[in-house]
Amino acid sequence: MRITSQMSDRSFLDTVGRLNEQLDILTQQVTSGKKLLGLRESPGDSARLVALRAELARIDQYNKNADSVSFYLGVADTALESAHNLVTSIYIKGSSVASGGSTADTRSFAAKEIRALRDQILSLANTQAEGRYVFGGSQVGAEPFSIVGDTVTYEGDSITNSIEIGESLDVRQGIPGDEAFASAFESIQDLLEALDGNDVDAIKAALAGFTTALSDLNNQRGIVGSGLGAAQNAKLEQDNRTTSLERRRSILEDADLAEAITSLERIQNQIRAVLTVKTIAQQRNLFDLIG
Repeated sequence: MRITSQMSDRSFLDTVGRLNEQLDILTQQVTSGKKLLGLRESPGDSARLVALRAELARIDQYNKNADSVSFYLGVADTALESAHNLVTSIYIKGSSVASGGSTADTRSFAAKEIRALRDQILSLANTQAEGRYVFGGSQVGAEPFSIVGDTVTYEGDSITNSIEIGESLDVRQGIPGDEAFASAFESIQDLLEALDGNDVDAIKAALAGFTTALSDLNNQRGIVGSGLGAAQNAKLEQDNRTTSLERRRSILEDADLAEAITSLERIQNQIRAVLTVKTIAQQRNLFDLIG
């Protein structure tokens, strides 16, 4: 079969076009450090890469959620611990004037100190974290507790907002304040009424209610601690999962730069060689015409 000039030119253009396409891909790989630049390189691997990225994004959101809930629960835990200590102090002060040896004046002074401590507990019950009230249930935009005289009223609700920190794993961000503080405020109010009335028997009866008050605060700290533990464990699991997925993503996506550079140089040499051959062929054809 006779090779015509037109056939030779077409073969030359096809070869150079193919080499230039490879050169373009390798240049992009070396520049970006990425092996997969689009679906044309490997549709199957590209699809797997899209799925990996989606899973990594989902895990990243879980981790952000875990950090957020850890922050809120950490604030709640600190507030509950402080409140427990203050309620204990109130109990001790009330106990100190519960005997017949105390006077009306000492009980009146104790009531004044207890009200100051009660106000500190009220401030803790209205704790905010980043503008959200921690102990209002789902009512995070308004103070959950108010006071008139010695009566403290809960104005939040019993609904808790939950946040997803893993596959099928939710943790509530706060706790309803009445479950933690209601019995404490009731016991303190009963104690203050007894102190104001200088009634020893009523003081002793009011002090008995502090067992429930302290137990409620401890129980809610336990719930908060459980949530904190779940968030921390979830983050550890997600971090391990992320490491594994990033390793798989790198295998699929990241280019071997040393190999890519070597291939790039090889293609450049091939292009130069083809151009050289073409130039020589053109020169021979020219000499044939002149001759």
